[in-house]
Amino acid sequence: MTKIEWGDEIAADNDGVKLPWLDDEEHVMCHWSRNTSGGPYSVNYVSGWNEGFRVRLPADRWAYPVIAAGFVPWGGGDEAPGDAGEVMFRNGEVNPESPLYRWAHAGDGNHFAPECDIIGYKRKVAPGSEMWDRDLGNTPSPTDTVTIPTMTEEDAREKAEAHCEDYEWDNGYVQALRDLGLIRPATLLDQFEAHHGGLDDNQRAILEIYHEWIAAQ
Repeated sequence: MTKIEWGDEIAADNDGVKLPWLDDEEHVMCHWSRNTSGGPYSVNYVSGWNEGFRVRLPADRWAYPVIAAGFVPWGGGDEAPGDAGEVMFRNGEVNPESPLYRWAHAGDGNHFAPECDIIGYKRKVAPGSEMWDRDLGNTPSPTDTVTIPTMTEEDAREKAEAHCEDYEWDNGYVQALRDLGLIRPATLLDQFEAHHGGLDDNQRAILEIYHEWIAAQ
């Protein structure tokens, strides 16, 4: 029997209903809480699609590159979702506009070119966003953005452990921050504080000046 390589966890909380793009016969590994996980189970028999629920699919499944590219997975259907904008095809190509065709997948009786199936889409910008569109291009509204400071891996792990003691979940959290470019190397100041505790403003300023001087040598 061939051993299955499982991919990364996918957030699967969906108000108690399975993710619509998952086939009922798909087999997944499930993680309900910190200490409750198991599988593989057929999607059709899985319950608990609520907050914190996560699943893992075989690593070669089409949904992983779709999610990695920032698209919502699409498992096939009769027509486009009402909020569909940019789409991704199975062959990896991207169309900036939502087409009227190819939402049904090959084998559904409509066509026989699976490489042209739509397997992911991005949701259109919410109505009312036009107020910044003309003058600021595609700059997001201030109400739709957040600022996240970079941090060291040690700081990231402390934040993760404060919310969950699951080692695998902590690793996933840190990796997500790393993928987003939010993990930075520890500076001399970080290392000093890690060994000697917090600094007051004057001490921090002196160390920052010293660190800049060292870097310039």
